Amino acid sequence: MGARDLDGDIGDYDSGDHDHTEVVRRVSNVWHPSFMAASAPVTTCGPTPAGRALAKEALAAAKRLEARELADAEAVRAAYWNRMPQRMRQMVCHMAGIDAKKGKGPLLALDAAERARVHAEIGHMLRFLPDLQRCCTGGKVNDHGEVAAHCFDGITAKTTLQ
Repeated sequence: MGARDLDGDIGDYDSGDHDHTEVVRRVSNVWHPSFMAASAPVTTCGPTPAGRALAKEALAAAKRLEARELADAEAVRAAYWNRMPQRMRQMVCHMAGIDAKKGKGPLLALDAAERARVHAEIGHMLRFLPDLQRCCTGGKVNDHGEVAAHCFDGITAKTTLQ
């Protein structure tokens, strides 16, 4: 089989004959004129004055947007804080080692460090609250005739009515 026989079969893999004469042509030249714009040398270094002004304006706009988004997020946090019962807010402040009176006030009454302490304390409490809740299930009926009919975690308290 000579070179002439192979030339006729180059690239006809799609023809469907799938015979032993199929060959793969090596690609030696991958250049195409459409690559010219991308490979053109850069003649200027750095942005133009108009480009600098545009970039400065875009950065200022991005900072304003970020500040507005942060303010919006802070307003949402403050609204959630205000919806919580005051007693709960005071309790978490006290548990975090902060004056409980700060729990009565708005969220802005707490600085970033105090908020971080409250955040950490709540995370710590969340680990133990389910166990505390399970411990307080059941129990004996008191002498006043009140019924403690808890049925939780497989523990049922004996109940009596007077």
